[in-house]
Amino acid sequence: MISIHGKVEISVDRDQAFEAFLRMEQWPRWWRDCRAVDPPPEWAVAAAFRMILVPHKMSLKLRPRISGFKAPEMVAFDWNRLGVVGRFVWIFSVHEDGCLVEERIEMKGAGLFLLRVLGQLEAMGHMVQRNLDGFKAYLESGAG
Repeated sequence: MISIHGKVEISVDRDQAFEAFLRMEQWPRWWRDCRAVDPPPEWAVAAAFRMILVPHKMSLKLRPRISGFKAPEMVAFDWNRLGVVGRFVWIFSVHEDGCLVEERIEMKGAGLFLLRVLGQLEAMGHMVQRNLDGFKAYLESGAG
């Protein structure tokens, strides 16, 4: 199993950050590799949605399912594509001057071999930090 983790402090309160994250149609504004999202009908465990990620010119059409949801603290969604079973986990916690937002990606499966060979695992670590930095900039600009 591969686990990638990143975090960022954001100067907005946790509830505001969490609510902004739930507005999936806005993800492409701050998640650089996200091209499109078709939100779930509701935020509930087992609800499915569609998203297109384009990390490093490789288009991935995913149909994740929400696997964890605890407002305003955590959202997790699982996906399975190209021999990789993955999970994105976003965690929101109260912090001194706002909130701390963490993103974790966990992956396993035979497809990890190909990601290693192509050098994509290190790139995914950079993607996580870009996601967090983009979310921070989006929220602190007042757009969120």
